[in-house]
Amino acid sequence: IESEPITLDQKCKFCKEHGTADKNLNSEIESLLKIKTKMITDAPFIWRYATGIGEESDKNQIKIGWVLEG
Repeated sequence: IESEPITLDQKCKFCKEHGTADKNLNSEIESLLKIKTKMITDAPFIWRYATGIGEESDKNQIKIGWVLEG
């Protein structure tokens, strides 16, 4: 059970390419949970890749490249 629920941006690329956001966010969250349960690691650090996609008004907060998960 997650201590913090997974949330995805309603404007994500996945949602734009696959119909309505609400329906696809649910299936995307289910997929992320399946991946997370199968990815068991003792690694002290986990990295993710930020694509830099977002609203122009949020550009100063959007990251591009490898980001260390906290």
